Amino acid sequence: MSSLGWAAEFPLRLLDTTVVLRVDTGEAADGVGRLLAPFIIGDAGEIPDRNCLALVDGDATGIEARAGLLLAYRNGKVLGGGDTWADSFGSLMTALNRQVIEEYLGFALHAGVVAKQGRAIAFPADSGGGKSTLTAACIQQGFDYVSDESLCIALDTAGVVRYPKPLGLSRWSRERLGIDGATLAFPPDRMEGMVIPNDLGGSVAQNPIVLSHVVIPAYGDGRLALEEAPGHEAMAVLLEYSFNHFKHGASAFTLAGRLANQVTAWRLSYDDPLAAARLISDRLG
Repeated sequence: MSSLGWAAEFPLRLLDTTVVLRVDTGEAADGVGRLLAPFIIGDAGEIPDRNCLALVDGDATGIEARAGLLLAYRNGKVLGGGDTWADSFGSLMTALNRQVIEEYLGFALHAGVVAKQGRAIAFPADSGGGKSTLTAACIQQGFDYVSDESLCIALDTAGVVRYPKPLGLSRWSRERLGIDGATLAFPPDRMEGMVIPNDLGGSVAQNPIVLSHVVIPAYGDGRLALEEAPGHEAMAVLLEYSFNHFKHGASAFTLAGRLANQVTAWRLSYDDPLAAARLISDRLG
Protein backbone atom coordinates (compact mmCIF):
# COMPACT_ATOMS: atom_id res chain seq x y z
CA MET A 1 0.00 0.00 0.00
CA SER A 2 1.31 3.44 -0.83
CA SER A 3 1.90 6.10 1.78
CA LEU A 4 -1.05 8.01 0.34
CA GLY A 5 -3.46 5.14 1.02
CA TRP A 6 -5.74 3.39 -1.43
CA ALA A 7 -6.92 5.28 -4.48
CA ALA A 8 -10.05 3.12 -4.64
CA GLU A 9 -11.69 0.06 -3.09
CA PHE A 10 -14.05 -2.16 -5.10
CA PRO A 11 -16.38 -4.63 -3.37
CA LEU A 12 -17.15 -7.20 -6.08
CA ARG A 13 -19.62 -10.05 -6.46
CA LEU A 14 -18.75 -12.54 -9.21
CA LEU A 15 -21.24 -15.42 -9.34
CA ASP A 16 -21.05 -16.92 -5.82
CA THR A 17 -17.74 -15.27 -4.87
CA THR A 18 -17.42 -11.95 -3.05
CA VAL A 19 -14.06 -10.15 -2.95
CA VAL A 20 -12.59 -6.74 -2.21
CA LEU A 21 -10.08 -5.31 -4.67
CA ARG A 22 -8.00 -2.32 -3.56
CA VAL A 23 -5.80 -0.25 -5.87
CA ASP A 24 -3.32 2.46 -5.00
CA THR A 25 -3.00 4.35 -8.29
CA GLY A 26 -5.57 6.48 -10.05
CA GLU A 27 -4.88 4.88 -13.44
CA ALA A 28 -5.55 1.41 -12.04
CA ALA A 29 -8.69 2.64 -10.30
CA ASP A 30 -10.08 3.99 -13.57
CA GLY A 31 -9.21 0.81 -15.46
CA VAL A 32 -10.56 -1.61 -12.88
CA GLY A 33 -13.73 0.41 -12.44
CA ARG A 34 -14.40 0.18 -16.18
CA LEU A 35 -13.51 -3.48 -16.70
CA LEU A 36 -15.29 -4.84 -13.62
CA ALA A 37 -18.27 -2.46 -13.51
CA PRO A 38 -20.92 -5.25 -13.79
CA PHE A 39 -19.61 -6.85 -10.59
CA ILE A 40 -19.32 -3.82 -8.29
CA ILE A 41 -21.63 -3.99 -5.26
CA GLY A 42 -22.37 -1.59 -2.43
CA ASP A 43 -20.94 -3.52 0.51
CA ALA A 44 -18.92 -6.73 0.58
CA GLY A 45 -19.47 -7.40 4.29
CA GLU A 46 -17.02 -9.73 6.03
CA ILE A 47 -14.41 -10.98 3.57
CA PRO A 48 -12.06 -13.93 4.17
CA ASP A 49 -8.37 -13.18 3.72
CA ARG A 50 -8.11 -15.20 0.52
CA ASN A 51 -10.64 -12.84 -1.05
CA CYS A 52 -8.70 -9.64 -0.33
CA LEU A 53 -6.98 -8.50 -3.52
CA ALA A 54 -4.79 -5.54 -4.34
CA LEU A 55 -2.99 -3.84 -7.22
CA VAL A 56 0.03 -2.07 -5.78
CA ASP A 57 2.72 0.23 -7.13
CA GLY A 58 5.95 -1.67 -6.52
CA ASP A 59 7.73 1.55 -5.60
CA ALA A 60 5.68 1.59 -2.38
CA THR A 61 6.87 -1.83 -1.20
CA GLY A 62 10.37 -0.70 -0.31
CA ILE A 63 11.78 -3.71 -2.17
CA GLU A 64 14.31 -2.56 -4.74
CA ALA A 65 13.63 -5.48 -7.11
CA ARG A 66 9.98 -4.43 -7.37
CA ALA A 67 10.56 -0.75 -8.07
CA GLY A 68 8.89 0.37 -11.27
CA LEU A 69 6.50 -2.60 -11.32
CA LEU A 70 2.77 -2.81 -10.73
CA LEU A 71 1.99 -5.89 -8.61
CA ALA A 72 -1.10 -8.00 -7.99
CA TYR A 73 -1.61 -9.48 -4.52
CA ARG A 74 -4.05 -11.88 -2.86
CA ASN A 75 -3.89 -12.06 0.91
CA GLY A 76 -0.43 -10.50 0.82
CA LYS A 77 0.98 -13.00 -1.69
CA VAL A 78 2.12 -11.83 -5.11
CA LEU A 79 0.04 -13.20 -8.02
CA GLY A 80 2.04 -11.46 -10.73
CA GLY A 81 2.97 -8.08 -12.09
CA GLY A 82 4.43 -6.03 -14.88
CA ASP A 83 5.23 -2.62 -16.21
CA THR A 84 1.61 -1.41 -16.29
CA TRP A 85 -1.49 -1.80 -14.14
CA ALA A 86 -3.02 -3.87 -16.95
CA ASP A 87 -0.22 -6.45 -16.70
CA SER A 88 -0.84 -6.92 -13.00
CA PHE A 89 -4.60 -6.92 -13.54
CA GLY A 90 -4.21 -9.73 -16.07
CA SER A 91 -2.46 -11.89 -13.47
CA LEU A 92 -5.08 -11.02 -10.88
CA MET A 93 -7.99 -11.74 -13.24
CA THR A 94 -6.58 -15.14 -14.18
CA ALA A 95 -6.39 -16.20 -10.54
CA LEU A 96 -9.73 -14.65 -9.63
CA ASN A 97 -11.53 -16.22 -12.58
CA ARG A 98 -10.23 -19.66 -11.59
CA GLN A 99 -11.50 -19.14 -8.03
CA VAL A 100 -14.90 -17.85 -9.16
CA ILE A 101 -15.49 -20.82 -11.45
CA GLU A 102 -14.40 -23.31 -8.79
CA GLU A 103 -16.74 -21.78 -6.21
CA TYR A 104 -19.82 -21.48 -8.43
CA LEU A 105 -22.69 -23.49 -6.95
CA GLY A 106 -24.72 -23.97 -10.13
CA PHE A 107 -24.11 -26.00 -13.27
CA ALA A 108 -21.42 -24.56 -15.53
CA LEU A 109 -19.54 -25.38 -18.70
CA HIS A 110 -16.88 -23.82 -20.90
CA ALA A 111 -18.74 -21.72 -23.45
CA GLY A 112 -19.10 -18.28 -24.91
CA VAL A 113 -22.63 -16.93 -24.43
CA VAL A 114 -24.58 -14.09 -26.05
CA ALA A 115 -28.26 -13.20 -25.92
CA LYS A 116 -30.93 -11.19 -27.65
CA GLN A 117 -34.29 -10.32 -26.07
CA GLY A 118 -33.58 -12.71 -23.21
CA ARG A 119 -32.81 -15.73 -25.43
CA ALA A 120 -29.28 -17.03 -25.08
CA ILE A 121 -27.00 -18.74 -27.58
CA ALA A 122 -24.08 -20.78 -26.20
CA PHE A 123 -20.89 -21.78 -28.03
CA PRO A 124 -19.34 -24.68 -26.07
CA ALA A 125 -15.59 -25.01 -26.65
CA ASP A 126 -12.33 -25.70 -24.86
CA SER A 127 -9.89 -22.94 -23.97
CA GLY A 128 -8.31 -21.75 -27.22
CA GLY A 129 -11.28 -23.03 -29.21
CA GLY A 130 -12.34 -19.59 -30.44
CA LYS A 131 -15.31 -18.98 -28.16
CA SER A 132 -14.17 -15.51 -27.06
CA THR A 133 -13.58 -14.43 -30.67
CA LEU A 134 -16.96 -15.73 -31.80
CA THR A 135 -18.66 -14.14 -28.80
CA ALA A 136 -17.04 -10.77 -29.54
CA ALA A 137 -18.04 -11.01 -33.21
CA CYS A 138 -21.65 -11.65 -32.21
CA ILE A 139 -21.61 -8.61 -29.91
CA GLN A 140 -20.47 -6.58 -32.92
CA GLN A 141 -23.56 -7.94 -34.72
CA GLY A 142 -25.94 -6.64 -32.05
CA PHE A 143 -26.11 -9.44 -29.50
CA ASP A 144 -25.86 -8.74 -25.76
CA TYR A 145 -22.97 -10.12 -23.76
CA VAL A 146 -23.37 -12.88 -21.17
CA SER A 147 -19.89 -14.43 -20.88
CA ASP A 148 -16.86 -15.45 -22.92
CA GLU A 149 -15.86 -17.98 -20.27
CA SER A 150 -18.75 -19.99 -18.94
CA LEU A 151 -22.38 -20.87 -19.49
CA CYS A 152 -23.70 -20.78 -15.92
CA ILE A 153 -27.09 -22.30 -15.14
CA ALA A 154 -29.10 -21.93 -11.92
CA LEU A 155 -30.01 -25.37 -10.58
CA ASP A 156 -33.48 -24.38 -9.39
CA THR A 157 -34.77 -22.41 -12.39
CA ALA A 158 -32.50 -23.63 -15.24
CA GLY A 159 -32.08 -19.94 -16.10
CA VAL A 160 -28.83 -18.53 -17.47
CA VAL A 161 -26.71 -16.65 -14.92
CA ARG A 162 -24.60 -13.79 -16.28
CA TYR A 163 -20.83 -13.84 -15.87
CA PRO A 164 -19.74 -10.82 -17.95
CA LYS A 165 -16.01 -10.82 -17.23
CA PRO A 166 -13.81 -8.76 -19.57
CA LEU A 167 -13.35 -10.56 -22.87
CA GLY A 168 -9.79 -11.72 -23.46
CA LEU A 169 -8.83 -11.46 -27.13
CA SER A 170 -5.59 -12.55 -28.78
CA ARG A 171 -3.80 -10.41 -31.32
CA TRP A 172 -5.15 -12.68 -34.09
CA SER A 173 -8.71 -12.20 -32.80
CA ARG A 174 -8.36 -8.44 -32.63
CA GLU A 175 -7.04 -8.28 -36.17
CA ARG A 176 -9.82 -10.49 -37.54
CA LEU A 177 -12.47 -8.43 -35.74
CA GLY A 178 -10.98 -5.06 -36.65
CA ILE A 179 -10.57 -3.98 -33.03
CA ASP A 180 -8.46 -0.87 -32.53
CA GLY A 181 -5.68 -1.53 -30.02
CA ALA A 182 -6.36 1.85 -28.41
CA THR A 183 -9.56 0.44 -26.88
CA LEU A 184 -7.72 -2.32 -25.02
CA ALA A 185 -6.81 -2.47 -21.37
CA PHE A 186 -3.53 -4.03 -22.46
CA PRO A 187 -1.08 -2.28 -24.78
CA PRO A 188 -1.71 -3.32 -28.41
CA ASP A 189 1.58 -5.21 -28.73
CA ARG A 190 0.57 -7.67 -26.03
CA MET A 191 -0.56 -11.14 -27.06
CA GLU A 192 -3.89 -10.75 -25.27
CA GLY A 193 -5.97 -7.68 -24.60
CA MET A 194 -9.19 -7.16 -22.68
CA VAL A 195 -12.33 -5.45 -23.89
CA ILE A 196 -15.81 -4.91 -22.51
CA PRO A 197 -19.05 -4.97 -24.55
CA ASN A 198 -19.09 -1.17 -24.85
CA ASP A 199 -15.79 -1.37 -26.75
CA LEU A 200 -17.55 -3.60 -29.29
CA GLY A 201 -20.68 -1.48 -29.59
CA GLY A 202 -22.74 -3.70 -27.28
CA SER A 203 -23.87 -4.11 -23.70
CA VAL A 204 -24.28 -6.72 -20.97
CA ALA A 205 -27.46 -8.81 -21.23
CA GLN A 206 -30.23 -8.13 -18.76
CA ASN A 207 -32.08 -10.78 -16.74
CA PRO A 208 -34.02 -13.00 -17.15
CA ILE A 209 -32.14 -15.09 -19.73
CA VAL A 210 -33.22 -18.48 -21.06
CA LEU A 211 -30.96 -20.81 -23.02
CA SER A 212 -32.47 -21.21 -26.50
CA HIS A 213 -29.66 -22.42 -28.79
CA VAL A 214 -26.51 -24.49 -28.44
CA VAL A 215 -24.17 -23.89 -31.36
CA ILE A 216 -21.32 -26.41 -31.69
CA PRO A 217 -18.50 -24.57 -33.50
CA ALA A 218 -15.94 -26.13 -35.83
CA TYR A 219 -13.29 -23.70 -37.04
CA GLY A 220 -11.18 -24.04 -40.17
CA ASP A 221 -12.85 -26.56 -42.48
CA GLY A 222 -13.08 -24.10 -45.37
CA ARG A 223 -16.81 -23.49 -45.45
CA LEU A 224 -19.50 -21.41 -43.77
CA ALA A 225 -22.57 -23.34 -42.64
CA LEU A 226 -25.05 -23.42 -39.77
CA GLU A 227 -26.94 -26.71 -39.74
CA GLU A 228 -29.48 -28.00 -37.26
CA ALA A 229 -28.26 -30.98 -35.25
CA PRO A 230 -30.08 -33.73 -33.32
CA GLY A 231 -31.11 -32.78 -29.80
CA HIS A 232 -28.95 -35.45 -28.21
CA GLU A 233 -25.86 -33.59 -29.42
CA ALA A 234 -26.84 -30.64 -27.24
CA MET A 235 -26.97 -32.83 -24.15
CA ALA A 236 -23.66 -34.45 -25.09
CA VAL A 237 -21.77 -31.15 -25.37
CA LEU A 238 -23.42 -29.69 -22.25
CA LEU A 239 -21.94 -32.55 -20.26
CA GLU A 240 -18.69 -32.82 -22.22
CA TYR A 241 -17.71 -29.21 -21.60
CA SER A 242 -19.02 -28.97 -18.04
CA PHE A 243 -16.30 -28.52 -15.45
CA ASN A 244 -18.43 -29.06 -12.34
CA HIS A 245 -21.14 -31.62 -13.17
CA PHE A 246 -19.44 -34.02 -10.74
CA LYS A 247 -20.50 -31.71 -7.89
CA HIS A 248 -24.18 -32.31 -8.62
CA GLY A 249 -24.31 -36.03 -9.35
CA ALA A 250 -27.44 -37.29 -11.07
CA SER A 251 -29.06 -33.85 -10.91
CA ALA A 252 -26.49 -32.58 -13.44
CA PHE A 253 -27.65 -35.17 -15.97
CA THR A 254 -31.27 -34.31 -15.25
CA LEU A 255 -30.58 -30.62 -15.78
CA ALA A 256 -28.59 -31.26 -18.97
CA GLY A 257 -31.49 -33.31 -20.30
CA ARG A 258 -33.96 -30.56 -19.41
CA LEU A 259 -31.83 -27.98 -21.22
CA ALA A 260 -31.36 -30.23 -24.24
CA ASN A 261 -35.13 -30.55 -24.56
CA GLN A 262 -35.66 -26.78 -24.52
CA VAL A 263 -32.92 -25.74 -26.95
CA THR A 264 -32.21 -26.15 -30.63
CA ALA A 265 -28.81 -27.65 -31.38
CA TRP A 266 -26.72 -26.46 -34.32
CA ARG A 267 -23.38 -27.28 -35.96
CA LEU A 268 -21.41 -24.24 -37.10
CA SER A 269 -18.59 -24.50 -39.64
CA TYR A 270 -16.60 -21.33 -40.30
CA ASP A 271 -13.27 -19.74 -41.12
CA ASP A 272 -14.18 -16.07 -40.62
CA PRO A 273 -15.69 -15.22 -37.19
CA LEU A 274 -17.35 -12.07 -38.54
CA ALA A 275 -19.05 -14.02 -41.33
CA ALA A 276 -20.11 -16.64 -38.80
CA ALA A 277 -21.58 -13.97 -36.52
CA ARG A 278 -23.57 -12.48 -39.41
CA LEU A 279 -24.93 -15.93 -40.25
CA ILE A 280 -25.89 -16.55 -36.62
CA SER A 281 -27.59 -13.15 -36.48
CA ASP A 282 -29.54 -13.85 -39.67
CA ARG A 283 -30.65 -17.32 -38.61
CA LEU A 284 -30.95 -17.12 -34.83
CA GLY A 285 -31.10 -13.43 -33.98
